Amino acid sequence: MSKSEKRTVEFDLSDLPDPAGVIEIGQTRARAGAMGAAQPLLAARSQAARREHARAVRKYGADSAQAAQSKKAYEALEVRELQFGEELGRSLIDPPPAPDEGCGLIWGRITKDGVAVEDTVVIATRNGKRLKHVCTDKLGGYRIELGEDIPFRLEVRDHGGAVQHRDPEDSVLSSGQTLRRDIDLDRDAETPCPPPPGESDQGGALVEAPRLLRMPLDRATGLLSERGLEARHEGDIPSPTALVGLVVDQSPDEGALLSPGATVSLWIGARQTGGEAVAAPIDDPPEGLPGEPGDPGPKRRKS
Repeated sequence: MSKSEKRTVEFDLSDLPDPAGVIEIGQTRARAGAMGAAQPLLAARSQAARREHARAVRKYGADSAQAAQSKKAYEALEVRELQFGEELGRSLIDPPPAPDEGCGLIWGRITKDGVAVEDTVVIATRNGKRLKHVCTDKLGGYRIELGEDIPFRLEVRDHGGAVQHRDPEDSVLSSGQTLRRDIDLDRDAETPCPPPPGESDQGGALVEAPRLLRMPLDRATGLLSERGLEARHEGDIPSPTALVGLVVDQSPDEGALLSPGATVSLWIGARQTGGEAVAAPIDDPPEGLPGEPGDPGPKRRKS
């Protein structure tokens, strides 16, 4: 082959991994390794601070300024140690691969007071019906792939079926979206960042939930429909005769700002027959009955 000749070499890059994803996972693991090495040092500082507080109490008394100062110092270190441990746990879970076309992915970690919860059940539901479910791994990690633009809520249940967490509002994933949700069962679960005041997630004006107490179900449903909201009959609650067939509780409450298309749950007053609550619609709500402003009314049935 002469020096003037050129050689062409072709490479098939289709089977190579995504370099950005490989770099991201590598960075995450390196960060987790560094945090893992630093964790014992932080724990040692916390223990030393607790011993210092014990010495201050013995020497100056529990009510002394020295004891108060040392207590404040070790409590601050304990908070940092807990936050550090949670962040370390999050960093141990590799980011998931991109979802399939036409799907979105929600993933994250289930903990209890900062400790990973293994082998608990995470369920994606729609209108109370199960869409998909997975069990958490030893790090508390989970991932669920769902079709795009499908409203859903996450539930966390133990293997006995007891609900440990339930999202208060629907979430929706767009095609290709990857959303991380970490849930701690001993604290308030993380919720998506709220929209600016006066605007919904879709950018439209928020809708104020009307007062529906003491209305027949069909009238309450019609009023919600006029405002672009959905009604859902959650069940019946044993109530005084005057409230039978009427709305005796609603959630969200009157005045709550909701996104267009949001669902308002309704509970209907019912009479007791043979141990079961039986609703009986009434055409017009009577005047001067319980349920006026300031009256708590019947207690809401727990789901």
